[in-house]
Amino acid sequence: MSAKIIVSLDKISNPHCGLGRVSLDYSRALINLEEKNIDLTFLLYGGSRPSYIQKHNTRRLFFFNRYYPLHLNECDIFHALHQLTSFKVKGAYKMVLTLHDLNFLHVKNRRKANKYMKKVRKNVDRADALVFVSRFTRDESYRHLNIAPGKTTTVIYNGVDLPKVKPVKPDFLKADLFLFSIGQFLSKKNFHILIPFIKTLPDEIQLVIAGENNTSYGNYVRKSISVHNLQKRVILPGAVSEAEKLYLYQHCTAFLFPSLAEGFGLPIVEAMRAGKPVFCSDKTSLKEIGDRHVHYWESFDAESMSKVYISGMKSFNELKKNAAYDYSLKFTWQENAKAYVSLYKSLLPGYEEDNCLLPR
Repeated sequence: MSAKIIVSLDKISNPHCGLGRVSLDYSRALINLEEKNIDLTFLLYGGSRPSYIQKHNTRRLFFFNRYYPLHLNECDIFHALHQLTSFKVKGAYKMVLTLHDLNFLHVKNRRKANKYMKKVRKNVDRADALVFVSRFTRDESYRHLNIAPGKTTTVIYNGVDLPKVKPVKPDFLKADLFLFSIGQFLSKKNFHILIPFIKTLPDEIQLVIAGENNTSYGNYVRKSISVHNLQKRVILPGAVSEAEKLYLYQHCTAFLFPSLAEGFGLPIVEAMRAGKPVFCSDKTSLKEIGDRHVHYWESFDAESMSKVYISGMKSFNELKKNAAYDYSLKFTWQENAKAYVSLYKSLLPGYEEDNCLLPR
């Protein structure tokens, strides 16, 4: 029996955001499995069509599909890769929905949070199976969403891969000693607290915060850098290439991630994979994903952050580096894709649940 699976990759055109990265890495891993009896079709939005998808069926989503559904011609499973998908589809026997986070509850005002919650609830109600990218996201979803008792639910961690390219030193990088952080410049990323923190460290240490910063929060961070007179020590290069990102991970002194709201926290695992000490906030999912291999900031006071940093750097050694690296290897896209395929099969008649590879 061949199962017709349609996966929506509506965020794939923006690889610099987390959901875009997930769309790329998951679809590639799913294709590489070469699973028998699985007939894959990908839904794309915008002009992007990665080369590795060329041999597979694709269909286009258009803006009007936010209001008028795209008919899927009676597919077995439709998989929406994120909880806030705005596109409407019809014709799927079963629907799988991946929930990455409910971050809007932490960073949006009540009006906007209610708006997002309404959309998430509608998608949750439509879905036959819910996948959470962390136990934190699962627990938070059960607190805030009315999830029907009989609905299939499970946790499948995201995979993590460092870019498979030759690292390239960015032109903007002049110092040998630098700390690194990366992410979209949204208020939840909390980058601004790194500005007074860097002032507590020796002058020869620079700070690179990569990511699209043409936002109101990016302007706020730039003003903070100016107020503290740190224009020569804090670098905001904007989005960097995969080759530059790999170089920054490999050559930074440490990786910093003060985010207030994460459903998973992929960059901290990337940094562990690169063999670097990691310092991050203790908020939302980060303690779950970082486990005992990360140093946590419980306070964002610059002096308190500095004490944690200095202590962590003194204690970092080859043994801890190797332990963190080995731990990071549990997050692979191959295992992620295997778990999803097992979930797909478990939802369809004719497949035995005993073959399910989902984490328990």
